[in-house]
Amino acid sequence: MKFIVTPGPYQRGKSKTGIIMRDLMIALLIVWAAAIAYNFTIGVDYGVKAILMVLVASVTTILCDVLVAAIRFKKENGKFGQFLLISIRDNFSLITA
Repeated sequence: MKFIVTPGPYQRGKSKTGIIMRDLMIALLIVWAAAIAYNFTIGVDYGVKAILMVLVASVTTILCDVLVAAIRFKKENGKFGQFLLISIRDNFSLITA
């Protein structure tokens, strides 16, 4: 009988969540660009609607992040602007928009 030794699932690789999410965002931007280009081949109205959907989803996501950051903000966190940028960066909510 042969035992297979593998590292435990708690051991992580060298890639960090931020780097993985950045790569995923780049891939999503390429997919969004391809979808917009495809919709423009169908018709200009479809292309404009595709652009508007991406813009509305992104703006709504950012506004919701600002609202949540405003609710969660405490004076111990420092300045609100700095707290807001950190929370938007760490939430990765644009990926799900």
